[in-house]
Amino acid sequence: MIRSVFKAFRLVFFTTLLAGALASPNVNATSQSIEVLHVEGIIVPIVADYIDRGIEQAEIKGSTAVIIQLSTPGGLMDTTQRIVERILNAEVPV
Repeated sequence: MIRSVFKAFRLVFFTTLLAGALASPNVNATSQSIEVLHVEGIIVPIVADYIDRGIEQAEIKGSTAVIIQLSTPGGLMDTTQRIVERILNAEVPV
C-alpha cells in the first residue's frame, strides 16, 4: 500500500515538473531572487500550507522562481494533490 502511494506521488510529482518546465513562459522579472523551500518528512497538510505560503510570498515579492527541495517517503494523497494544484496555478515558475 505504501509503495503504491509512493509510486503515485512520484508520478504526480515528476509529471508536474515536466508540465511546469514545458509550460513556463520566459520570465522577465526585475528581481533575480529565487525562493527555496525545504521539505523533509511525510507529506501532511501542514507541508501543503508551508508550500502555499512560500509560493504566495514569492509571487508577492516578484521572485524569479521557486525551488522546492523534497526529501520525503511520500504521504497523504489529497495533500499531495493540493500541492500539485498550487504549483500548477503559481504565478512564478516552480
